[in-house]
Amino acid sequence: MPFRPIQTTSRVQPATAGGFRPIDVTPSQRLKTEEPKEEGILSRVAKGIGAFTGVTGVARGVGEAARVARGLATRREVAPRVSPAQFAGSAAKLGLTAATIGTGGVAAGIRGAAGLGARTVESGVIGGVFQALGNIERKEAIGKGVGRAALIGGAIPGVGTAAVAAKRAFGRGAQRGGEKILTTIIKPSKADLADGFKIATVTKNRLGGTLKQMAQKTEDRISSLAKQLSTKIKGSDTPVDINQIARKTVDKLLKDKTRQFGEVRGVRRAIEGLQAEILEVTPSGIVDLAEAQAIKQAAGRKGAWVFGNADPDARAVEKVYTAFYRNLRRAIEKAAPPGVQNLNNRLSNLIPVQHAIIRRIPVAERNNAISLPDVIAGGFGFINPAGFAILGARRLAASGRFGAFLTRAGERLAKQKPPRTVFGRRILGD
Repeated sequence: MPFRPIQTTSRVQPATAGGFRPIDVTPSQRLKTEEPKEEGILSRVAKGIGAFTGVTGVARGVGEAARVARGLATRREVAPRVSPAQFAGSAAKLGLTAATIGTGGVAAGIRGAAGLGARTVESGVIGGVFQALGNIERKEAIGKGVGRAALIGGAIPGVGTAAVAAKRAFGRGAQRGGEKILTTIIKPSKADLADGFKIATVTKNRLGGTLKQMAQKTEDRISSLAKQLSTKIKGSDTPVDINQIARKTVDKLLKDKTRQFGEVRGVRRAIEGLQAEILEVTPSGIVDLAEAQAIKQAAGRKGAWVFGNADPDARAVEKVYTAFYRNLRRAIEKAAPPGVQNLNNRLSNLIPVQHAIIRRIPVAERNNAISLPDVIAGGFGFINPAGFAILGARRLAASGRFGAFLTRAGERLAKQKPPRTVFGRRILGD
């Protein structure tokens, strides 16, 4: 009987040379394979922490115990997949983790090199024990990698201490850099330094900024302290003899006329002006401490404002009023009662800063135009972008705002203490 093939509804492709006949299927019939999803970083971190601290092992052991218990309850033989030794290793790791995080350790309260040494030994022991317990958990030789783990653990306190020291050193460097920028901008004269100018006063009182900003901040701070001082010494019966201080100033200035040569008449005119002002303010020449403070500040400001003035007598006026200011300042410091010494000292530190800034403002305004090096650097920038970088660096080095920022940021870094958690003290000490 001849063979007759069965007809089907599906389309069959002709056989290939090897006899293989592919089956034609619709797209919906094709097998759909799903690629395994990539595990997220948080999931990997969580698994890593769980494995390191023993949490994963303990959870697996508890689950295994429950599985065995269910098998016994149903009278089925269940082969345990976690040995008691593995469970004990995981439990011990978990306990050691809790003790490490929750207690201060044997080095708590020990400072200096001795404390660092104690923390190094303790961390090395903890690292070695962790490794040994992990070996038990993984059914490996107990001593495998213990020495290396101990070395790594022992190095952690040293690395942490070095990092803190490096941060503080960087902060101090930034602070000094900011102070250098501010000093370059103010450029205190020898007279300012002799009066008691200190850049630390600028940074301590947060006076940084442009010259005009520094001048305004200093004036505001001096006015605030002067009001506080006037309130405290109001009604004080301590007298200050302005005429006596003026005579002392005149005698010192005219004692050696050869040193005043070229300005002798100018100095005499300035002295006459000073005496006339004193007579206008107090005919008797006797004032209280509050009035003496006001006269001192005004005399100091006048001596600073006339600095560099084109007036022929400007230098003589500056010399006379600055000398009078210094003598009056010393007299006030001696006469001030003990309760106001702190305020008076703060004022005495701020006034030389104000004078230095006032003297510098007109000079800086004359030099405010773009300098030749800036023009060269900017022009070179069109050929090589490094020129713009040089120009930017020069501008930053001359910026009072940048100097103030560096000073504040550096001070915070240098003084900021690391978080004092229990675990942090294990690494960085007390």
